[in-house]
Amino acid sequence: FGKINRLRDITQFTRTLALLVSSAVPIVESLKIVSNVVGSTYYKKGALEAASLVEKGSPLSDYFKRNKNFPALVGQMAGVGEETGQLDEVLYKVAEYYNAEVSHAVEGLSAALEPLILIMLGAGVGAMIISIITPIYKITTSL
Repeated sequence: FGKINRLRDITQFTRTLALLVSSAVPIVESLKIVSNVVGSTYYKKGALEAASLVEKGSPLSDYFKRNKNFPALVGQMAGVGEETGQLDEVLYKVAEYYNAEVSHAVEGLSAALEPLILIMLGAGVGAMIISIITPIYKITTSL
């Protein structure tokens, strides 16, 4: 579940940041708002650290590239967005990509759990049948 939660947090982070940037909210203010929205403490701290670095003049992409909690793709795409002046659109694309990754991971988890659930249900039904038939058998053999 850790991978799914991480991908979900990255999706939430990038989608929220993209929405704020596209609404013409300054990047530093956007990062501070993102820190209040994202659920993970790693990404809350990350947003505040990024805001601090951007205030000092560093590009946002540099922070993403150096931070191990963000995949390399986020830093590379943010760099492209900064160079082209379309950071919001690029962040939306990153969010869509990681949202698809979350969906694939959940589908894979579901596919892996289905046989296990079926076996557990079968064992439960079998135990129930045995618990009903055993007393009936004992009663009939004692007659």
